Amino acid sequence: MSYPFLSPAKINLDFKILGRREDGYHLIRSEMVAINLFDELEVALSPTNCLLSLQPLPFDFNTSIFFKAYTQVKRKIPDLPCFQIKIKKSIPIGAGLGGGSSNAATFIFAIRQLLNLDWTDNEMIEIAKGIGADVPFFFSYGRALAEGIGTEITPLPLLGKKNFTLLFDAISIATPLVYRHVDLEQLDETARNQLEKFAAIAYPAYAQTLKEWKHLFGEVTMTGSGSAAFVEGIIPFKLYGIRGFHSHTIERRPNEWYHPC
Repeated sequence: MSYPFLSPAKINLDFKILGRREDGYHLIRSEMVAINLFDELEVALSPTNCLLSLQPLPFDFNTSIFFKAYTQVKRKIPDLPCFQIKIKKSIPIGAGLGGGSSNAATFIFAIRQLLNLDWTDNEMIEIAKGIGADVPFFFSYGRALAEGIGTEITPLPLLGKKNFTLLFDAISIATPLVYRHVDLEQLDETARNQLEKFAAIAYPAYAQTLKEWKHLFGEVTMTGSGSAAFVEGIIPFKLYGIRGFHSHTIERRPNEWYHPC
């Protein structure tokens, strides 16, 4: 028997770069919120680990973030069974919307539910920290401050239902490439997202897209390392031939996962 779970996107309302560790990881501070753009997962016990999708994916189970999540959980549960995951992707890949991180967090929560485990949010956050930045955020209640390398989470008061318009570009951005262009001496102190400048350097065509969006809509903010961006409120992006999504913030209740409303 399989169980369905919604895997939400997130947006970074701001993104500040505070420094860089000796191991090369950057220290950041970012306010993040979960929104009602979802991948759909069905998770079931299986003789072997496998990832199924009706859409072509650039990865399989063993090359995906699901494998990283499974490996982290197996450190806690050595006799962890295998799982079949069916996924329907709606969150663009390489868009800065946290789709992969959300998928990993959702998989961890699915394991908790399928195996009737009594893990607390803090226990799941500790597992998530071993997978990567952004993953722990999804064990907040939908709004949090991310610090350190993005894995230290402080819950923030929820915003209620706040509207945002997402703007999508065809470019899929590689986060490591953007960070390789970061120059701590060249940070834009006035920018809501200080990665935006370096994403534009790494991807000149994307820089032109951002310029066009800002000309049309005014204050447009890149989320994460791009390529998606957002505008507060509802704007008619379709009139301009732009791909996008009208979204709003969502929340998670204790011992439950995310729902559309």
